[in-house]
Amino acid sequence: MSGVIILIAAIIRGFSGFGFALVAVPLLSIIMPPLSFVPIIFGMQVIAVLPGLRQTLQDAQWKQILPLLPGGFLGTWVGLQLLYRINPEIIGFIIATAVILVAVFLLKGFRLGRQFTKIEIGSIGLVSGLLNGSAGLPGPPVIIAQLVTPNTEKMVRSNLIIFFTILALFGIASIIAVGNLNNTHLSLMATSTPFLILGTLLGEKLFHNPMWFSHYRRISTYLLLIIGFIKFVETTL
Repeated sequence: MSGVIILIAAIIRGFSGFGFALVAVPLLSIIMPPLSFVPIIFGMQVIAVLPGLRQTLQDAQWKQILPLLPGGFLGTWVGLQLLYRINPEIIGFIIATAVILVAVFLLKGFRLGRQFTKIEIGSIGLVSGLLNGSAGLPGPPVIIAQLVTPNTEKMVRSNLIIFFTILALFGIASIIAVGNLNNTHLSLMATSTPFLILGTLLGEKLFHNPMWFSHYRRISTYLLLIIGFIKFVETTL
């Protein structure tokens, strides 16, 4: 079951440039607690970048990525501490709410008529880090921030992939440092990797297909909205 979830999440991530954690975390949280899958999400995020790494690095806008990192690192560390202290139901509610909010913002076509201030950029990174550490879910703040910019689709996609990968590397390094990465995590990552690579390649193929490219944001957004509502109902019943 987890392999199928990873496959679906990887297709969406390869297609849209975001959504792996947003899709995988709510579904995985139905069948296992966050302590079991957050390290796996970190590892999958790192592995998923490898097939298209060269092109991603060429399209990434480092001037927009680097200011997010200090807050992202701090938030990830704090979030990891919360991971082992917060009730899983609370994390599940946060996940569902975040997914729904992102989907609503995207569907409304929200755009910002100015550049973000340094404080706003730092705050976006911090909140992303908190969600990253506590739930393996760094996406919502940074996705919104990128999609309201005048960047091209390729720039937005590459910026998100690079930011999420860097946070994932930091997150998994932190987990290893405190000794919370075990053989079960490694085994699940190993068995999920074929599904991850296949899904990533299929998603990237769709991204480069002109017919799908013109609709990729709306398709991904509706998928996220459906998953968010499913998880919200689950955590509130």
